[in-house]
Amino acid sequence: MQLETTTSHFRSLREALTLATCSLLASGQSSANEWQLDSALLYYSENDRVSVVEPLLMGRRDLNNGDQLNLSLVVDSMTGASPNGATTTNQLQTFTSPSGKSLHQVNPGELPANSFRDQSLSVAGGYTHGVAPLLKNSIGGNFSAESDYSALGFTDTLLIDLENRLTTFTLAAGATFAFVDAAGATPVPLSRVNSASVGSAATPDTVSEESSTYNLFNGEGKESFDLLFGITQVLSPRTLVQLNYSYTRQQGYLNDPYKIISEIDPKSGDTLGYFYESRPDNRNSHALFGQWIHHLQEDVVRLSYRYYRDAWGVNAHTAEIKYRYELGNDAYLQPQLRLYQQSAADFYRHSLPSDLSVNEVSADLRLAKIKSRTIGLKFGMPLGESLNGKFSVRLEQMLQTGDASPASAIGSERNYNLHPDLEATIIQFGYSLRY
Repeated sequence: MQLETTTSHFRSLREALTLATCSLLASGQSSANEWQLDSALLYYSENDRVSVVEPLLMGRRDLNNGDQLNLSLVVDSMTGASPNGATTTNQLQTFTSPSGKSLHQVNPGELPANSFRDQSLSVAGGYTHGVAPLLKNSIGGNFSAESDYSALGFTDTLLIDLENRLTTFTLAAGATFAFVDAAGATPVPLSRVNSASVGSAATPDTVSEESSTYNLFNGEGKESFDLLFGITQVLSPRTLVQLNYSYTRQQGYLNDPYKIISEIDPKSGDTLGYFYESRPDNRNSHALFGQWIHHLQEDVVRLSYRYYRDAWGVNAHTAEIKYRYELGNDAYLQPQLRLYQQSAADFYRHSLPSDLSVNEVSADLRLAKIKSRTIGLKFGMPLGESLNGKFSVRLEQMLQTGDASPASAIGSERNYNLHPDLEATIIQFGYSLRY
C-alpha cells in the first residue's frame, strides 16, 4: 500500500540541494577512489496503525578526476492498518479486502481501517561531473516498486559557484513516471462500493493479505515534473544561509485506490453506503524553503522554515530547530523540534450527505486540516581508528492532531471522534565508514 505525504514529491530535488550544502560545510573530504558508506536501519511505528522497518545503504566514491559517484538501496517492510476514509458511526461496518478474499468488521465507535502487509524496493544512482572549475553537473535516476505501485525518476542538477566560492546557485529539474495497479482492480472514481456493508453480521477473516510480487509499470499512470532554484551563501566562516524555491506539477491518476467516503443520511448522520474517492487529475504545488546554520565555538545550531501551497487548497508550514552539542572526541548530542500544520484540501470531507452531489471528494485524513509536533534526539560518536567509522542513533516522537468534532458533522457523527490523534515513534540506527 502506497504511503505518501504532501512533501514526498520534492525528495529527489531536496537531496540534490543537500549535496550542495554538505560540500560547503564539510570539514574534510574523503580521498580519491575511497568509498564513503552510510547505512541505517529505521523503525517507524504509529499507534494501532502502520509500522515500517527500513534498512538503507548509501555509497559515495570520489574519483581521481574530481567526479563523484553515488548509489543507494532502500527496502521497506510495511504492516498495519491505514484509515480507509469511512466515517466513524454507531453501526457495525463490514469491509472486504481489495481482492475480495477476506472480510473485516469495524465495531460501532471505531475508525474504519484497512489492514495490509507490503514491501517496497528503491534503488537510486547519481554521477556528479565537474564541467568547469566553478560548474558541476549531477545526473541521477531512481526506481521504486511495491506490489501495487512502481515509479521511475530522473534528475539533472547544476551547481554553480561564484569566483569567491562563497555562493552556490542550484538549478535542478526532475521527472517521475509512476503506475498504480491496485489489488482487485483500480476503482472508477465516485463509483459505489459494492463490497462493503453496514450492519452486516458476516464473520471477518482477520488474516492480512500479503503480496510477494512487485508491480512493474502496470495500471493507471501519473507523472510528476519538478523544478528547483536555490542559493547557498556563506556569510562568515561560521554562518551559512540557504534559500530555495520548488515547483511541482503532477498529472494523471492521483487518487488513492483504497480510500472511500461514507454516504450518510443528511439528517441522522447514519451511514447508507460508500463511494470511492475522486481527486483532480492534476496538482500544481509551490514550496519555499529557508535554512540558517551557525557554528558556535563548538556547537552548531540550525533553523529552517518551509512554506508549501498547492492547487488543491493545501497550505502548509514547517518550522524546525536542531542544536548539535559537542561532547568531545567527535561525539555529540543533537536535540530537535519540528512543528507542522496544514489546511484541508478544498474537496476534503469527512463524509458525504446523500443529498449532496460533488465531482471531487476525498475523506483521506492526510488531506484534512492537521497539526503535528515532533521532538527528537540524536547521538553520534566515532568508533575508533581501527573501525574507521561513526555510529549514530536517533529517536523521535510525533503527535499529529486534527479536527475531532468538525462543525459539519451531522447527527450521530457528533457523538464520535472523527479525527483521532496519531502518535508515531521513529528510531534510527546509523553507521558510516570509509575504506
